[in-house]
Amino acid sequence: MMTDENEEKISVSGKVYWQFYSRYYGFWFVVCSQLSLILFTGAKILNDYLIGQWALSEDQHSKFWYYTIASVIFIVLMTLGVYGRVGSCQLFTWRASKNLHTQMINRTVLAPVNLYFDITPVGRILNKFSKDLNAIETQ
Repeated sequence: MMTDENEEKISVSGKVYWQFYSRYYGFWFVVCSQLSLILFTGAKILNDYLIGQWALSEDQHSKFWYYTIASVIFIVLMTLGVYGRVGSCQLFTWRASKNLHTQMINRTVLAPVNLYFDITPVGRILNKFSKDLNAIETQ
């Protein structure tokens, strides 16, 4: 009856990953995270190009404020891109964790008493809940 919980052999197929990401993250996660990445990358490339043009320019001193302000604008856009990507990852991970927890609770409550609760200790059930949710939220 007593087995070690840490000795589980787990094999997850690609189909399971596809179902998980399509169900819990979905299309809008890809759109939000990729648009943020495009904003960051585009602003970074344009900022590097602008600084290169400034370095090669003959009249560096006369257009100092133009290049400085344009560079600051691109830096702000890069920052918004990073915040957008991190924010979308946090938001969609929170949503996925909440939905998965709800499904886990529903399936556990509906499990047959004589086949699940009589065999599985309560501590093991709680450990599986916390381990699965921790894996989603931190990784």
